[in-house]
Amino acid sequence: MTFKEKYGDHSTEMYKGNLNLTKQNLTSLEGCYKEIKGSFDCSENKLTSLEGGPKKVKNDYACFRNKITDLVGIASEIGGMINISENKITSLKGLPSISNGSLICSHNKLKNLEGCPKTIKGNLACSSNLINTLKNGPKNIKESFFIDSNNLESLNGSPEFIGGDLNLYTNKLKTLDGAPKIVNGDIYCAGNKNLKSLSGLVVTKINGNIYSDLSVEEFKEDQKLFNKVNKNLTKYKKLKKLLQATKI
Repeated sequence: MTFKEKYGDHSTEMYKGNLNLTKQNLTSLEGCYKEIKGSFDCSENKLTSLEGGPKKVKNDYACFRNKITDLVGIASEIGGMINISENKITSLKGLPSISNGSLICSHNKLKNLEGCPKTIKGNLACSSNLINTLKNGPKNIKESFFIDSNNLESLNGSPEFIGGDLNLYTNKLKTLDGAPKIVNGDIYCAGNKNLKSLSGLVVTKINGNIYSDLSVEEFKEDQKLFNKVNKNLTKYKKLKKLLQATKI
């Protein structure tokens, strides 16, 4: 059922307040309001497209747990958080060029971050995708970056600044070369079976801890790295509990 069939045609009108359309068995947003003066939530429906939806949303925008494959039709202006997780999205092209909050795009079919705003004014959560490169992605993330459970082999193209944690857990990393210049929180890099060295972190300013499968004894040959790792490294056995506490 389309929005128009269920609620009538409001495509030329503005909606004052939060519009919650969750669990309405909607197959299309055709006929929806053109502007929402609050938050918009069309999650947990049967949508395959965002076409017909609002063009402007004052606060948050959510469309998680649908069957959406691309972002054609997403609002061009969104004032808060964007949650597009648990769909079948293959590209972030179509997102607004300016981020005013967190971007949650976990559990999709993304292979890269092209189309993502260059600055994220919140968290960027893109866990459990197929991402194999960070090139053409954001350069500045104000809070935490969750890129765990993907296919990364390299950190080339990483954001230069992360204001919170960096979660790299369970990728295919062989090296940490290309790591961000500044991480103001913790770095989680356990679960990368081919990662034998943390030497790529020598140039990174880290204000938290490093969580890794590796031990400080493996870095004694490089005194600069050893000093940093010896100060920050925490064993992998604590990782699961900490991830549960920080997971989005």
